[in-house]
Amino acid sequence: MPERTCSIPDCGRPHKARGWCNTHYEAWRQHGDPLTLLIHRDRGSPEERFWAKVDKNGPIPEARPDLGPCWLWVAARIGNGYGNFWDGHRVVLAHRFAYELLVGPIPDGLEPDHLCRVRHCINPAHLEPVTHGENARRGEAGLVMNALQRAVTHCPKGHAYTAENTSWWQGHRKCRACDRERHRRG
Repeated sequence: MPERTCSIPDCGRPHKARGWCNTHYEAWRQHGDPLTLLIHRDRGSPEERFWAKVDKNGPIPEARPDLGPCWLWVAARIGNGYGNFWDGHRVVLAHRFAYELLVGPIPDGLEPDHLCRVRHCINPAHLEPVTHGENARRGEAGLVMNALQRAVTHCPKGHAYTAENTSWWQGHRKCRACDRERHRRG
């Protein structure tokens, strides 16, 4: 009895199930179409595929209208809202791919900060390479912490946070009067 082959024209691989080879069967199982993989092979260069997933007519960011419109990533995003993209070798963050494509490499030790505060924006003009600490200070968590710190006007011992009585250490306010007392006690 002759060995059955895939029913897709010009495939010729051995039959697995439903009349298809393993490749076409898995494409049907995962995507509902046995030809999905064949279609994806001819979609163009990584740059062509990338720009097909970008809307350059995005909104003007409320936080920074001076930057102009966001370029929105309209394809897959990870849980925290950043776009992701298969560059042909690995999954990369879309805003990093755009920055490196249009501006150049991101310097070692730095990461792109979204000045517009729109995580799925990939406009390189909206990105600034900064240290991780600076990015965290500028981010949502940093804004909340700064607001909370401003709401507290006195240290736990009752000294006012004035310009003369306040020092900063690693992004946190410290009461100079309390520091002096601590140094006196030794």
